[in-house]
Amino acid sequence: MRTEKEILNNIIDIANSDDCVRAVIRSNFLPKRDYLHYFEFCFIVNDVSKYENDIFENSLGERILLYRGDKNYPEMFPNTKAHLMVFKDGLTIVIDSIDKDSFLSRYNREQTHDNVWMGDTYKKLLDKDGILPEIERLEETQTLFSDTPSEKEFLGTCNEFFWVLKTFAEYTLRKELPSAMFYLNIAVRDLLNKMLRWHIYLKNDAPVDMGILDSNIEKLLEKELFDLYKKTYPSADYKEIWNAFDAVTLLWHKVGCSIADKCTFTYPEETEKNMLCFIQNLKTEDDLILVAPSEELKDEILDYKKEHFDFGDMQVHGSGGLAFYEDFDEWLGHIISIKTASQERPIQTSTFFSKRISDGKLIGCIKLHHSLTDDIKDGGHIAYGIRPSERGKGYGTKQLQLCLAYARQHDLEQVIVSCDKDNTASAATAISCGGKLVDEFEEDGVIKQHYIINLN
Repeated sequence: MRTEKEILNNIIDIANSDDCVRAVIRSNFLPKRDYLHYFEFCFIVNDVSKYENDIFENSLGERILLYRGDKNYPEMFPNTKAHLMVFKDGLTIVIDSIDKDSFLSRYNREQTHDNVWMGDTYKKLLDKDGILPEIERLEETQTLFSDTPSEKEFLGTCNEFFWVLKTFAEYTLRKELPSAMFYLNIAVRDLLNKMLRWHIYLKNDAPVDMGILDSNIEKLLEKELFDLYKKTYPSADYKEIWNAFDAVTLLWHKVGCSIADKCTFTYPEETEKNMLCFIQNLKTEDDLILVAPSEELKDEILDYKKEHFDFGDMQVHGSGGLAFYEDFDEWLGHIISIKTASQERPIQTSTFFSKRISDGKLIGCIKLHHSLTDDIKDGGHIAYGIRPSERGKGYGTKQLQLCLAYARQHDLEQVIVSCDKDNTASAATAISCGGKLVDEFEEDGVIKQHYIINLN
């Protein structure tokens, strides 16, 4: 591979031999990046049209690719002929042939680009006629972020996010993979990154260097939030895409509430709850009903239990301990006994399976404690689960909505839902039904969270 000195000498020789080139500026060279053998130059020229053709074909080495950025995106290269070249020895060389006024406009940041991708460091290498002022900027500055949203901008961004999230969900439901991934990784992610930039700036209370295309986000974001951010990048598997959907909504909620709190805004919780319920209802085309365990459902319940064990689950969440009973009748007797409060157990607990009307299949299980005592308060009022084959389809939200309606009928004013902190799907289900995170605690080495849902 050629050295930096060899490349610079080659560029200066080309410029000196071309009367049309009056100055050479090296650009986008700091900060230095690993695995990037990259050189970018601006040729200040008298006649930009001369560089319409491929005049560098034989002057810079054995080339394997020429890409003309100005032909594909002329609006991003005003008065510029952009030759982006890759060479067999592992180098990348970019030469922008540009007139003096257009270069100075770029240098003085009069040209703006969304999602900044152009570098902002410059050093003058050659000026044949002294036509340029001093050109030297050795620090990347255009990626500094220091914006605080107004309440109007914040709420408008939230509304736009919920709109594009809905559209992403619709494409995913129709299994139109290219459109779904476009919306997730462009429309949704642009808004998510915008919210993260606000959060990072407000957290630091000083301008932050986000890097080109937010490349510094891993360094700047709290580890907990970045771990969640990584989960927003799915494979092409539709179950994984829905898991990414849950991660996106949970991350948006956490960061949005944090920004609203710091800026004394009101986070649009009602809009969020209604939109997430709307989306979840799109996912559940078949209506669910809640049914109480009974002898008549024995075969279906045992099949439900077996599917969990076959999947590797050691518990059947929301079932009142079904996994730990070998005898079905003994478990059923337990479930019936706790339906009413007694002197020995002063808590009423209702247990249900959610049943799909169209085929009678048991989809999930959910239990409701009508009150809490000190020994069970960490578990919350409600515990729930969905059978493995039906996860990621929106049934968790529908099942919880049905249970909340039952709780209202029995005069509960609010309920607490407990879930593991790393269970993003369960947390997203609670949030979609209006849940608000109130605390975190450790139980048997596992971090758990409590979400309160008001039923008024």
